[in-house]
Amino acid sequence: MESSDNLSMETQLLFSILEEIGEKETRNIADLPPLSDSIDVDALTRLAESKGIAVKFEYCGYEILVEDREVTVL
Repeated sequence: MESSDNLSMETQLLFSILEEIGEKETRNIADLPPLSDSIDVDALTRLAESKGIAVKFEYCGYEILVEDREVTVL
């Protein structure tokens, strides 16, 4: 079972990604496709917790970069 810290980190990370894309698309985040259709969210969260590891993937036509718990939409 995941600790509340891991769940909180996952929730914050996923919300940050969805919020960034929602702003760019001027759409409600509830109307966006599931993030899990583009990437394994559990693996993304584990990698995001590691220092010095960057993850880049595509979602809704945008490149998403997650590095040191920071989300950048390219």
